[in-house]
Amino acid sequence: MSGSLPNTNFEAINFKSNQKTLFSETDSGKTFRRQIQGQRFSFTLSYPTLSRSDFAPIMAFMVKQRSRKENFTITLPSTFNTQGTETGTVLVNGSHSAADTTIAMDNLGGTELTKTVTVVSGNPSDHPYYNTGSTNKFAINGSTATADVTLNLSEGRTYKFDQSDSSNSGHPLRFSTTANGTHGGGSEYTTGVTTSGTPGSAGAFTQITVASSAPTLYYYCTNHSAMGWTANTPSASDAEKLFRAGDLIKFASHDKVYMIVEDVDATSHSQTVTIEPPLRTALADNSVVTYSSIPITVHSTSDTQEFETNSNDKDGNLLFKYEIDVIESL
Repeated sequence: MSGSLPNTNFEAINFKSNQKTLFSETDSGKTFRRQIQGQRFSFTLSYPTLSRSDFAPIMAFMVKQRSRKENFTITLPSTFNTQGTETGTVLVNGSHSAADTTIAMDNLGGTELTKTVTVVSGNPSDHPYYNTGSTNKFAINGSTATADVTLNLSEGRTYKFDQSDSSNSGHPLRFSTTANGTHGGGSEYTTGVTTSGTPGSAGAFTQITVASSAPTLYYYCTNHSAMGWTANTPSASDAEKLFRAGDLIKFASHDKVYMIVEDVDATSHSQTVTIEPPLRTALADNSVVTYSSIPITVHSTSDTQEFETNSNDKDGNLLFKYEIDVIESL
């Protein structure tokens, strides 16, 4: 392998899936079909108009690949990151054989399933209860901003609110169907809710498994007014997806990139994910799954590297147009 493409700020990407099939058809209309070669992705990568200083390193890199001889790596731009909400380190659960298309995965959900709760003092101005009630506010995953403390807890899913941080001492987090909980005249909501430990101590948490048709909830501190905010409870059909059909993934120690072909609901830390094409080689337990900034091993599909100069910048300097055709190397 000969390095990584130095610039991936593409203007356009023509993305193809290549799968050779032996196909024949009789006069009566009967067909014979057989897959005869493994699937590979290919790309036409088009750059925007480039100055010579931007273009030259790209052209030099491609010349160094000696036409189709060398393999190199392209890290796909963020456009190809997962469409879902997954943010954590996802691992393969158990070993899988070549030709498998259903892959068990663990550690799904990441911070979407576990919310780290801290208490921020000083009446943070970005909190929706700014200048109301207590000057202490719950922060979710380190933020007191309205967008981050407004939660979406999907029906059927279990969420743990980790209150281990010492700032939580004296601030038990609970739920209510009334804004501001008992401080707003409501009562504690307990359906599917469990608690453990003392807030501010290691291992302390409040956990909720959201019931079907659960009402909109509000989380609050039992001891102080206006520390929490809203927890929406979207139905299962509206729930966020950890991965979506069409997402690309890659497994540690595999050169091949695979596509997820069915949505993965955000319902559990452990789920089965359906991929295509089938695994080319066996997959080990606890292999890391890459789903963002995916590196693809490729080679050029042409023995010719060609560029175009058809315009100038305001100072009269030549501007360059360039595109590369590559295919996965397996």
